[in-house]
Amino acid sequence: MSIKFSQAIDFIRKAQKLDEQQLYREAIILYESGVRHLIDALEYEIKGETAREAIAEKCQQFSDRVQELRESESGGGRIARTVV
Repeated sequence: MSIKFSQAIDFIRKAQKLDEQQLYREAIILYESGVRHLIDALEYEIKGETAREAIAEKCQQFSDRVQELRESESGGGRIARTVV
């Protein structure tokens, strides 16, 4: 497993735990770091097309979750408990 990919997985796992604990601001930061690392891994380290497509889909899911958290946070609304 590549370095960037491993780091991305670590960030995402930590973000998911924080998300489950309703520590949303901290989760956003780690989700964003994880996505950046996944994008770097896609660009430089991941070669297989199937793996690239799966990782790109996960990046989108994590980015959607960040957007959901940001919108709920800024609007003062309740945050959906959907953890990716």
